[in-house]
Amino acid sequence: MKNLILAAGLLAPSLASFAQTVPQNAESVVPDEYVVQYSKTADLVALRQQIANAGCKIEREWKLAINGALVRCDATAIDQLLTIPELQDIGPNLIGASSSFQNLGKLSSQQVNWGLDRVDQRGVAGDLRYNYAYSGAGVRIVVMDTGMYQDAAEYWRPVCTFGYCLRSQVVAESLFGGPTCGVNEPDATGHGTHVAGIAASKTYGVAKGAEVLSMRVSCNNTGHSLSIFLNAVEWVLGNVQKPAVVTMSFDIGVAGSNAEAARAALRSLWNSGYFVSVSAGNDVGADACADRAMGEPLVFIVGAVGLDDVVSVHSNQGSCVDGFAPGVDIVSTVPGAGNFTAKSGTSQATPFVAGAAALILEQFPTYTPDQVANLLIARSTKNVITGLGAGTPNRLLYTLPF
Repeated sequence: MKNLILAAGLLAPSLASFAQTVPQNAESVVPDEYVVQYSKTADLVALRQQIANAGCKIEREWKLAINGALVRCDATAIDQLLTIPELQDIGPNLIGASSSFQNLGKLSSQQVNWGLDRVDQRGVAGDLRYNYAYSGAGVRIVVMDTGMYQDAAEYWRPVCTFGYCLRSQVVAESLFGGPTCGVNEPDATGHGTHVAGIAASKTYGVAKGAEVLSMRVSCNNTGHSLSIFLNAVEWVLGNVQKPAVVTMSFDIGVAGSNAEAARAALRSLWNSGYFVSVSAGNDVGADACADRAMGEPLVFIVGAVGLDDVVSVHSNQGSCVDGFAPGVDIVSTVPGAGNFTAKSGTSQATPFVAGAAALILEQFPTYTPDQVANLLIARSTKNVITGLGAGTPNRLLYTLPF
């Protein structure tokens, strides 16, 4: 049965009601573009012809992320598309919002990432040290974000391997179908560089020996399209060697319309052996289950806390959040050699968990995502976070194996 899912959860009889209903967490839609899922029993040759006969064009098909396609249809063709019984979960190609907000302030050159000092101990009082038994060596962290500036001082290998002297690599947008940004900069906003630095940079990172693969899915931190997210997932599934972690500090942006397409892609990653950390969002304490593709249990949803273990006023909460990590005034890398700044949000909390997952995978390289998630939860510091709403798990990230 075909599902045309709207924010109101109702079937739409035509494009008129379909295109006008967009989830609150979506910035906008890509005009005339729709993500569809194919029936498992569909004859693909016949189905492609039916789509063409409806007046629509298949722009791209996915086989690994989801069993479906990105199609382009104008207003006169969408009603015909809806009559094809082998198509499921038709929805617009949404543009979702970033999950970060920034706290600007003057920083001392001596300022450090206080979050590292918090996650390696049970008590809140810091010892001004980050202790770690593993570094994430041999584990890949895929950072889906706004790009990355590769600071050689932060990602230089102790020994160059086959001519590769950096632990970081930027995956060209042309390889996976990323956005066309029109700017000759590796990371125009610095959001992705900051996230990557928290996960694995030498100075500010949790997993200081992990490999970083940066995939730009957004030109800036105001939005990304669902189809580009699916392109990135498809590429990871076909190309990234495990053990590996995928971290997403952005809103999947598909509550209501096409939530199932995003969830199917997340399930594909998890079930294929990739641990996935996703930010809970910064909607000022809103229920993380309510307006995101967070109903999918096969991801690790991360909220943010500040100093003294108080939940961030911006962080979403609720039963869909799996755990919390530092996410207020977190210092990390930004574009430019040696540059750094402090940013806040669940975007900053999420790479802490990605780095911690990489530490576990170095210690236990054959662990499944479920095993990694269970160990993160088992190791977490319980019942120290204040300000949480009812039903929100009180778990703070802890990174040491003892």
